[in-house]
Amino acid sequence: MRRSQSVLIVDDSSIIQQTTKLILINGQFQSANIFCASNAAEAVKFCQQHTFDILFLDFNLGFGSTGLQLLERLHHNALLQHSPLIFILTADDSPAVLMGFSEYQPDDYLVKPLRLNTLKQRLEYSFEQRAMNDRAFMHYQQVGISGIELMCTQHTPPLTIHCTTITAVAKRLLNQKQPHLYDDISALLTLLQRLYQSLPAQLLLIQLWLQQQNFTALDPLLAQLRRSYPNHLMVLEYSACAALLQHKITQGYDFWLQAHNVSKNNLQRLLGLLWIESHFQNHSAMQQHLREAISYLRYSVWDKPCYHAFIIWLQLQHSDKKKLTCRTFMAHN
Repeated sequence: MRRSQSVLIVDDSSIIQQTTKLILINGQFQSANIFCASNAAEAVKFCQQHTFDILFLDFNLGFGSTGLQLLERLHHNALLQHSPLIFILTADDSPAVLMGFSEYQPDDYLVKPLRLNTLKQRLEYSFEQRAMNDRAFMHYQQVGISGIELMCTQHTPPLTIHCTTITAVAKRLLNQKQPHLYDDISALLTLLQRLYQSLPAQLLLIQLWLQQQNFTALDPLLAQLRRSYPNHLMVLEYSACAALLQHKITQGYDFWLQAHNVSKNNLQRLLGLLWIESHFQNHSAMQQHLREAISYLRYSVWDKPCYHAFIIWLQLQHSDKKKLTCRTFMAHN
């Protein structure tokens, strides 16, 4: 199985690339199936050309994009819908870095320098969990939700493993974006809630209700989670989405701004803030966020003409407003 699995290692250090590759080869991976990229742009091209089973992403990629921006881009381009295993490599395990990645739910974090035994243990755990997820999904396909309930009663791993497995099956169904599966997804997550108060399951339930625009159920759950996890990026992001879908623009902006203050690496969220600020002519905030957007955009994986055009348009809007304010001041004096 492992010999056939394809791996992408993204790190600006050739030493880390080769060290990780040697550890994987020692762990029975085939050398020909291991690819290395030195920056985010190379990684995106590889992911457009290949469907990788496992990704190792460094946070600090040197000049240009961060690993977080890369992961954001891969999700935005729908290049991870096959749900590969994702491991984050970082020498910085600060809460700000880990929280930033939490939006995209990687499978694990590996702190540099890498150690052979640690990597083997983390891989083994992830493979076992993924195999259990696949078995559960097969049970679901064969006999429906009762198959997963039977699997949970016949096996006695720790409760958290059952929770992860049920959440994984529900997530796989939700990713299919088929409305006729929504009842089964809701039933799975309800089953999970009876077993364990799981934040990942609650976040998945929020995704489901966002797709259904079931705000009656959604808003109270989001309010509860904001009280329990006031700086959780996914909770804030979903709160912003729910508010904007209900045309509560100011409230959505406030949630996005709070999320941005927790983690400033998400360019899509930053552009959303700028769009709202231009609409409400909040030029003091625009000035700060334009500087940030220009800084993050240049040489990053998001460095595209359409985003440059948007920022230039915003700068022109901001410049015109300042000129108008200046002329008004001169006229009154």
